[in-house]
Amino acid sequence: FLLHYIRRFVCHREAPYHQPKLTHGERVARCYRFMHMTCVESQAYKEYTEGHYRSVYTNDKRSRNYNTLSGEYEHAQEEQCRYLLNCAKLKVKRSDSKSEKSAAKPVFLDCGCGYGSLLLAAKNERNADVTGLTLSVEQRDFCRDLGLEKVAVRSFTELTTTFAENTFDAVIANGCLEHLVSIDEAIADNGNAAYADQLAQFYRVLKPGGRLVVTMIHFRGDCDPRKVKRHCWEFLVESVTWCHSVLVGFYSGWYPSRNAFAEIGTSDAIGFEIERNDITTDHYLVTSMEWRKRFRAAMSTWHGIRVCCWAFAKELFCDPIFAYYCLAYNWGCVWTWQFEDQKQNGTGNGELLLLSPMIHRTIVFRKPKQ
Repeated sequence: FLLHYIRRFVCHREAPYHQPKLTHGERVARCYRFMHMTCVESQAYKEYTEGHYRSVYTNDKRSRNYNTLSGEYEHAQEEQCRYLLNCAKLKVKRSDSKSEKSAAKPVFLDCGCGYGSLLLAAKNERNADVTGLTLSVEQRDFCRDLGLEKVAVRSFTELTTTFAENTFDAVIANGCLEHLVSIDEAIADNGNAAYADQLAQFYRVLKPGGRLVVTMIHFRGDCDPRKVKRHCWEFLVESVTWCHSVLVGFYSGWYPSRNAFAEIGTSDAIGFEIERNDITTDHYLVTSMEWRKRFRAAMSTWHGIRVCCWAFAKELFCDPIFAYYCLAYNWGCVWTWQFEDQKQNGTGNGELLLLSPMIHRTIVFRKPKQ
């Protein structure tokens, strides 16, 4: 009902409605400001990236029956931190001098650090000197309350102007690079150039032999950004293009296709080596199902209803189009949709089971020692 009402409100106004003129970074920050209110302040959850579920490997891939794993959520989030830090080879480095018993701290950068879970794990478990970047003021303040002072509100596209060459032993970009390319850049076919520029910046700030760990969603096939650019109410609700449009409108980002990011990183122009390229879509599916469950549980309390309604009302007043995306995302289950296998009517009496529209990858790059 609300989706229908907002659609009529925006489409049938006498004067044409114009969205606020925001930069790409401001749109991403607006998304996370809304999620802070609806997810964190409502006490639903505060993790925006997947957990690492050991039980996924023993479950039935075809049935996608992962509901029994939801009790592992907190443990899976902790395991994900350990998994990423292990991928980055982030260990306490012993001094070369035999007379010194102290250990030299590895220097670690977390791009898109969220609420600091990975930074805390690196600081406490790996004795690392940690730095975090985020576009969210709320996330920065939360991290500093945890004692993580070196967290700044800054774009990860500014690495070369912020840090010196060969600064970090390890860099992790956990679920943030999906925001790197805007849909306008994708339409102009500048997406791969943006990825190459970002990877070159990562390469520059890493020490020789350092690791870059990237977790990132990819389109399984090709998707035309020109079609998705149109407002999502022009499409049939819950159609593939409608879901793509909601994701882009809410998160303000565009995914690479297939294995494009890894291919760009290992090109001669960049120079990374690949240590591993894992498909972790199932882990993200389990996590997304748990997010949906926790969000709906929060909406069953008066506190959750009040917080979410207030957040939605503010967006409805400022930008009804973005409010439509917010509502479609939170109540339309679009985030979970992209990792689920899709059922379509096949020939005969059976159904055709298609693979999920998106793939989630964990890619480990290594900067060669010179």
